[in-house]
Formats: sequence, C-alpha cells, structure tokens
Amino acid sequence: MTDARAGSSDAAAHRITLQAYGLYLLGLLVVFPAIIGALLNYRYRDRVAGTPCASHFAWQLRTFWWMAGWCLVSGALMLFGHLAGPPIAGSIGAVILLVAICWFLFRLLKGYLFLIEGRGVPGYGPDAGTRTSVQ
Repeated sequence: MTDARAGSSDAAAHRITLQAYGLYLLGLLVVFPAIIGALLNYRYRDRVAGTPCASHFAWQLRTFWWMAGWCLVSGALMLFGHLAGPPIAGSIGAVILLVAICWFLFRLLKGYLFLIEGRGVPGYGPDAGTRTSVQ
C-alpha cells in the first residue's frame, strides 16, 4: 500500500473512531446512539485493525458492555425497590447508576484525549501508545 493510501486509511479510521465517541456520548441522553456506536465499532473493526484506532474500538466496546451491565443491575434494583422490595434497594440502584455514568464519562474523555493526541489506548492493542499520522 502506498503512503498516500495508508494516510487516507488512518484518517478514515480516526474519523470513524471520533464518530463512535460522539455517539457514545449522545447515548447518555438517548440510548439508541450508543447502540449505533457499538454497531459501528463491530462493523469497522476489521478496517481499523493494525492502527492505533483498533485499541480505541476495543476500549469503546468494553466501555459500552460494562455500562450496559451496570445499567441492567441498577435498573433491576430500582425496579425491585419501587415495586416490592425495601426502598433502600432503589436508592442503591440509583447510586450505582450515578457511579456508572461518571465512570462512563471518564472512559469516554480519557479515550478521546488519547485519540486527539494521535495515540492508541495503552493496554488495548498491539499498537497501543504509538503515534498516528493524523493530527
């Protein structure tokens, strides 16, 4: 592959990764954009393989699935506390959700900062921590 095509490929990978971060952030308000972000990650995972953006895709997907799990746990506790259980269960569920949202925002911000620096997410791929040609 020529250098021009490699640069173009890196720019496309960078753009897709940035779009996914935006969709995940929007997903805090409405769930569907986050789901679209996860689908985007799965759809283009092969295209970004071998670039530092591959580590971002792994980071984003892991963040999405952990957040989904914590939302299910907190939702179940809040529902249980509201319908039949002790009210404290609902409060615990609300606290879990609040902590999960803070964690989600932290992960999105941390990943985004690595992306704008042109680096992969350390520990999430063979090229993690290396610079890209996209500024």
